[in-house]
Amino acid sequence: MPEVRTPAGAVIHYDVHGPDDAEPLVLIEGLGAHLLGWREGFWAPLADAGFRVVRFDNRDVGLSQKYPGQTYGLSDLAHDTHHLVEALDLGPVHVVGQSMGGMVAQALAIHHRHDVRSLALFYTAASARHLVGDDRDASSLGAIPRATTREEAVARHVEQERVCASATYVFDAEWRATLGGLMWDRCYDPGGVVRQREALGDVGLDLDALSTVDVPTLLVHGDADGLISPDGSRELHRTIPGSELWIVDGMGHELPQELWPRFTDRIVANARSAGRREATRVG
Repeated sequence: MPEVRTPAGAVIHYDVHGPDDAEPLVLIEGLGAHLLGWREGFWAPLADAGFRVVRFDNRDVGLSQKYPGQTYGLSDLAHDTHHLVEALDLGPVHVVGQSMGGMVAQALAIHHRHDVRSLALFYTAASARHLVGDDRDASSLGAIPRATTREEAVARHVEQERVCASATYVFDAEWRATLGGLMWDRCYDPGGVVRQREALGDVGLDLDALSTVDVPTLLVHGDADGLISPDGSRELHRTIPGSELWIVDGMGHELPQELWPRFTDRIVANARSAGRREATRVG
């Protein structure tokens, strides 16, 4: 798998799908998630629609660089994304982020706004006020015993993911088990997940800065989300001018497979609107 080394020395692993000359679209994963979490059935229709789809492992997970004994912040994750975009000569790009990945996308739009052509943000927030429960706080994650076998890691991953389940959509335990095994095979490092969560701290992105974001923005959130309240996306909708908000009945903190076609259709429509907006400005 190819990699990029940032000026700060972070090594970021990524993969690319779709035509080399297509509009680039970058997928940013959530807390502790490997790039494999973006399943082929989700990203392939985006490539088929004419986008060059880039997935990557955030620092401290997967095949990207680990930071034992070190600290960093949300802005560093955004800078990693910026340097990936810069190194691959992609910018500006369409950005899709879920959960923590949505926070990284927001920080990217604040600190490197010329990198961003459109935003699609799934079940995320700008403020820690909207985080629900303590299942994914640093202390809770740090208290989970380290798995010693692949089977144990798989079972633990499935159980941890149940907090993300939807109220009216099927919880795909079989896929969670498959993903848990693949993550074990690639690189099992629960300490990196804790450090990622510590990097988020008490998230407080600058709402004034976000109010100046001037790209097409799609916000999607489930009303049954047990980790981040949909009020987080409602706040972003009020903050980002012209943004589109879709609150999905019965959806949790996940991307149910039944909804993939609707998700990808809306991502494509949102991205395409960037070209129309740019043409209007030129005209």
